[in-house]
Amino acid sequence: MILKSGIRLIFAIVTLLSFSAVAISAERSGQQLTSSVARAESTASGQKTVTKRNRRETVPKPKGSQVQPVANSQKAGSAKNATTGSGLPAAVKSEEVKFTGSNLQLAGTFLLPKSEAGKRAPAVIIFGDAKPATRDAVAAGNGSHFLYRDLAQHFAGLGIAVLRYDRRCVGTSDCKPQSSFDDFIIDGEMAVKYLRSRPEIDPKRIFLLGHGEGGLLASVVASHDEGSKDKLAGLLLAAAPGRFGHRVVRDQLRLFLTDQGSSESEIADYLKKSEAVFNRITVGESNFADVKFDAQSAADVELNRLTKDPSFAFGLLSNDPLQIIKSVKIPVLIMQGDKDQLITVSDAEYLEEALTREGHADYTMKIIPDADHVFKVNKGEASLKNYRDASRPTDPAAIKLATEWILKRLK
Repeated sequence: MILKSGIRLIFAIVTLLSFSAVAISAERSGQQLTSSVARAESTASGQKTVTKRNRRETVPKPKGSQVQPVANSQKAGSAKNATTGSGLPAAVKSEEVKFTGSNLQLAGTFLLPKSEAGKRAPAVIIFGDAKPATRDAVAAGNGSHFLYRDLAQHFAGLGIAVLRYDRRCVGTSDCKPQSSFDDFIIDGEMAVKYLRSRPEIDPKRIFLLGHGEGGLLASVVASHDEGSKDKLAGLLLAAAPGRFGHRVVRDQLRLFLTDQGSSESEIADYLKKSEAVFNRITVGESNFADVKFDAQSAADVELNRLTKDPSFAFGLLSNDPLQIIKSVKIPVLIMQGDKDQLITVSDAEYLEEALTREGHADYTMKIIPDADHVFKVNKGEASLKNYRDASRPTDPAAIKLATEWILKRLK
């Protein structure tokens, strides 16, 4: 059985989270699960094959500068363009909601489109990236990138209800210190349960959309939901990790420190320091009073945050995203920006390879040109500095890809 734990990755530039990984095996259906990372990383990343199950391709850019939000209609996908002054499509109701997670209350926004009498709407639950990402946006640079709000409003304009929520200890959700990753998974499962309980929602047409770390969380929730009475309709993974955390974060830390102007020797010394902390966490240590952290260093701030909750951190290291995705049987879309340096095209390819080897019946992996980690348009060189410009629009190709994939499965 896949453990209800995951790998907490912080991808926003100002909040890169550092941790190591340990190969921990889990037992599922009497078979020993082992890491698929080594196998996946040996796959030729440049191969572009197309089969019945493997539909990898580059996403063409839609004409025009933006994908316009569309008014809600009585049938998903059939409305014309009409929005309110706030950007919320006309005839869409926005409701502030609370639901019970793992021993606390979680707060969110529920967008409900108008529907025909007696008809129940399809829905999407958005699982955001790691803290401090909120139900609406990823904080980075000088502002916030409102990816989740933009996606939610667009989906709602097409007749698809959307629930997006603040994770525990974020926004207006309750907070309990020393929460385990099990709690975050249960929170996600309770979000699904809450949406299924809404009389306006068709419980058999609910999709999960996870961004960054939220992709890992959504994958675990989807894997645990297999066999439920009301099967989920699909899983969308947006810039989701395909490697153990120590590999992802090692590359992120190097990128982050290089952006700060650190020398190669300084980077090497810091990585040795972080590895020592990770190793202590994995053997169960909880006292890190002897480790010196610089409050002015973003990397140290995140490393210190990890040491403050080592039991939680250990849980984050326990699962392989490739093993998790292999247990997901519902349709899967993997979408990845080619200008994303925090989670790379290789991560998407590793997830795709895992699904290929598992013989998954319905999955798609697509690369979006000039899109970064928060799916903003980046016409220039891939750089962390670009995240400091929050005024860039959400990439219309990303919105179009997710929308068309969902609508196709609602037909």
